[in-house]
Amino acid sequence: MNLLFLILLLNPYVIKCFEEMFIEVSIDEEQENGTLVVDLRTKISSLSLLNNSEGYKIKFVRPCLNIYLDEKNLFKIVSLKIDREELCPYEINCYLICNLLIEREEIKLIKLKININDINDHKPKFNKKNYYFEYLNENLLINKFHIQLEEAKDKDLSIKNSILNYYLIKKENFPFKLNYNKENHLLELILIEEIKENKRFLNELIVFDGQNEKDNCFIEINIIENNFSPPKFDLNLYKFFIFNQNQTFIGQVNAKDPFNQNKQIYYRLISSNYLFEINQTTGQIYFNNKQKISFLNQFYQLIIEAFYFNYISSITNVNIYFNFTYQFYFNDNQQNSIEIFIPKSFQNYQNKNKIYLKENSTIPLTILQLFISSSSSILKMNSSIDMNYFHLKQLDQQSFELILLKSFDYEINQIVFLNFILNLTIKSIEIIILNINDSPPIFNQSSFYLQILENNHFPVLLNNFQAFDQDHLNNITYQIQTKG
Repeated sequence: MNLLFLILLLNPYVIKCFEEMFIEVSIDEEQENGTLVVDLRTKISSLSLLNNSEGYKIKFVRPCLNIYLDEKNLFKIVSLKIDREELCPYEINCYLICNLLIEREEIKLIKLKININDINDHKPKFNKKNYYFEYLNENLLINKFHIQLEEAKDKDLSIKNSILNYYLIKKENFPFKLNYNKENHLLELILIEEIKENKRFLNELIVFDGQNEKDNCFIEINIIENNFSPPKFDLNLYKFFIFNQNQTFIGQVNAKDPFNQNKQIYYRLISSNYLFEINQTTGQIYFNNKQKISFLNQFYQLIIEAFYFNYISSITNVNIYFNFTYQFYFNDNQQNSIEIFIPKSFQNYQNKNKIYLKENSTIPLTILQLFISSSSSILKMNSSIDMNYFHLKQLDQQSFELILLKSFDYEINQIVFLNFILNLTIKSIEIIILNINDSPPIFNQSSFYLQILENNHFPVLLNNFQAFDQDHLNNITYQIQTKG
């Protein structure tokens, strides 16, 4: 093009015969190969009476993607089949810019803009058909308790055919309203009524696009009352005495549900001692016959957990003595012991003393349980961050649970240290914050300008062209998309 304008500049006659025109047309995507884009004779009056293109030279200044000239009549511009979502996967407005030269006695430069229309060939679609949420009816404040929902996906991006809105099927007893903010990609349920009893709510969520194409999913919400609690042991400390070396049965622990006596409770040993075993449904403790027991060690201490299937649990201590009273062997250090139980979903098999927690977790969230051996002592806690992140809730005289009240942000905190103090006994826990890659990359400036010469075969370097990502999970890759 620089050469063309140089010729025009040096030849005044040519300048008088040069004309520049702009033509804009629209075509639908997914049309068959050879579909007519535009007949130039309908757009240029000087060509309207011609039957064919004989005597004219018509060519593209440079190749135009999916667009070419009809071999029989060069005035006709046709296209290959165009997939709008493949051509413009991230842009709402999709178009091609093609420049043509028409030559005879005069020269015409045609700037042709071809808009690609979305034909709504994709329906919006939810990732799953059923979504389940469960919460304790504790701290569920009206207009402040929100449930984040997963948005549906629609490959159509145009304003006309992309996702337009969501709505819930109207149900009188459903205590939530739907809030959708398309610009901020926010889809959530907001509590608008007080929940006074245990309830399970079910509703249908509908998504629709600009052409009323729809998809649906079902949302189930289970609200558990505040009086839900872990099973409660009869004793915080059980003492069993062994007087016979051939004895196999040691004793039995027992836990109850204060609200439902018939509810099945399960038991398990959570201390790393293979000398003993427990019946998971009765709580009866036995010696493990496969292990040799040294009676020189005349005192053993076990930690036993009682739990409901898939629910929170409680723990108790069991002391086992051989021919001696417990006062002699239960020293001061044992009286001030702290046992910490971390749910398996937050553990790593390589290090079970650390909590691995994803950033932006749903709150409130119980992240560990504690048991102290002395009910007469006060359990204290400190943290490497603001203590407002946590609530140490006391379940009984010797049992506690630590509740997370504010979710962590990996870009602010990667590791959090906790200390639990009981007199002179200290137990430390590390919380490892896991990155979920929720930060998009950002360029160091909004626009870059580069001027290059035509037919430049050398590599071109963009100075200071860089993007930054607060997440460090993946390397940033770059892709250049050109227009025209």
